[in-house]
Parts: sequence; structure tokens; C-alpha cells
Amino acid sequence: MAKSIPRVWTGRPRSKAEATVYALGIAAGAITFSSILLTYRPTPAEIVAFQQEQRGARPGFGRRMTPRYGDAVRGLFTQDDIRGAYQLSLARLEDSPDDDEAALFAALAADRLRLPERGEAWERLRAMVRDNPEEFGDARRDYLLGWAARGLGEISEAERRFSALVASSARLVAPRVANTSEGDPVLAGSGDLYNLACYLALAGEADAALDMFDAAVQAGWTDAAWPAADPDLETIREHPRFKAALDRTWANIPSAP
Repeated sequence: MAKSIPRVWTGRPRSKAEATVYALGIAAGAITFSSILLTYRPTPAEIVAFQQEQRGARPGFGRRMTPRYGDAVRGLFTQDDIRGAYQLSLARLEDSPDDDEAALFAALAADRLRLPERGEAWERLRAMVRDNPEEFGDARRDYLLGWAARGLGEISEAERRFSALVASSARLVAPRVANTSEGDPVLAGSGDLYNLACYLALAGEADAALDMFDAAVQAGWTDAAWPAADPDLETIREHPRFKAALDRTWANIPSAP
């Protein structure tokens, strides 16, 4: 049984420091809804135990991806606890061998740690996708196989996959006319813009990726923690334009009334 998580603060973050706690806490799975945790962080083992009790699909991300694991592993990456992320991912895979998100993060962590088994981890991810084609849409398949190819040193295949991913995803951020009497244009949300920034960065389109990340922030992107650790954005993370846009993210975080 997982330890009961105390809730000691509620409401919106009222300062940059509180917002940092808020963002990291959500990412680590230690915060639920509007409750802010300041006194306790669950261990990876406790997160897995709790996740086993409360499984559920994250809307839009596929049936195998659970909020608890996904948020927890991103929190560990955000805090540069790559070893912890690797151990958590292995535990998740032991419980759910077909979890492609866990397979991806296990491979990313093994690669970052330069573990001898990193090649095996990338091969496992590739086999998971190829052996279960009906489980993956085109975009998700290209994303996972692109990462597997990159991890295995197959640069041309990775570029092909990520370029296809950009092509199939770009339509999500194109302006479209809303079905209203006024016909006002409706633009993609910040999440779609952020995802396309990731795909462009993976495809080697740095300038376009920076433009798209800036657009995501302008559209209201509010997570100031994950972009600084997201492996998808590694190629643009040190660019001054990226850092400037990330700094502006704080202005999008709502203040307490």
C-alpha cells in the first residue's frame, strides 16, 4: 500500500518559487489537482505501487500510458535524476511489458547513463512498435521508431521518420476557420505547437523549432520545467531564443486571485 500523501497547500502558485514547486510536483506525480505538496515526495517504488492501484489512460496518448508513471518519470528527468528515471521505467516495464512510454524513457535514460544495455533498450522499443502495428497511429509510430533509429546510430532512418512526423503533424497548427457565424480563425493550442517544436527539433530544423516553441509560449504554454529537460528539445536548449522564450513562460502561469 502506498503511503498516504498529505496535502498542505491549495490554490494557484503565487510566486516564481511556488510555481517551480507546483511544476516539479505535478511532474513527479506528487501533486494532484490543486493540492500542492511541500512536505513529502513519494519514492519511485511508492509511485509504482500507487499506479498499480489506480491505472487509467491519459487522454490522447494511448491506452498504455498512465498519468502516474508519465508524470513521475518526467519529474525525475526534470531533476536530472536519470538513474531514478531508469529504475522507475524498468519497474513499470516489469508490471506492463507493452508500455511504449516506459520503453522509450528506459532507452533514453540508459543512453544518457551510457549503460552497456542501451542498445538492447532501443531494440526493445523498436520491436515493441513493429510487433504491434495496430496499436500505434502513424505519428506515434514515426516518433518511437525515429528515436529507436537515432539511439541505434541509424541517422538516415531517424531523419526520415522525424521528417515524416513533422509533415503529418504540421496540419495541427495551421490556422483554420471555426464553424461559427463570425468565421473567426482558430489557431492550434499551445500543446500542439509545443509538440511540433519537439518534432522539428528532432528533425534537425532548429530555426523552425525555435519559432514554434516561441509560438507555443505566446499561445499560453505554462510548463516552465519540462522544456528544460525534454529530450526532444535537446538540440535547441542552449540557444538564447529558447532560453528567452522559456523565461516568458512564467508570465503564463496564473496567479492566485
